[in-house]
Amino acid sequence: RALLEAEGERFRRGLERVAGRREWGVRLWRVDARVAEHLDELSPRLRELAAEIAAAAPGKQFLLRKKAAGLRGEELRAVGAEAARQAYAALAPLAAEARALPLAGRGGDEGRALVLDAAFLVDEAALAAFQGGVTAGGHRWGAAGFELEFTGPWPPYHFADDGS
Repeated sequence: RALLEAEGERFRRGLERVAGRREWGVRLWRVDARVAEHLDELSPRLRELAAEIAAAAPGKQFLLRKKAAGLRGEELRAVGAEAARQAYAALAPLAAEARALPLAGRGGDEGRALVLDAAFLVDEAALAAFQGGVTAGGHRWGAAGFELEFTGPWPPYHFADDGS
């Protein structure tokens, strides 16, 4: 009773904040072998280097190709980070609230890496628009070699705090 008296207003605000809403999860996985097939299209650095290679003399082409091969791993990670940023930015406005969750220590299996793990608090009335955004993202990033997972509905676990 003392706890409810002391924290009752905060609890009420938290319940009002999640009323009529559900939590949905979105994960974006970079499938390295498939993304590598599209890497030259997805990476501005590799595109520039490819143009430089095409215009270079044969001896310089050899050195530039070695440079490009060395950059591929770095660019694979950069492309994954950019895909995660864009996917989150596209979905966040369709939700009442959004949270990008920590990725540390949560990699994938061999050849697959988690680049986005996010929770979205979505109004029940806005669910169709949100699902449309997820579907569009799945098509867009799937064509580039990524896999998008959509899970839920979940209790609003990631939004159970007071929102501050």
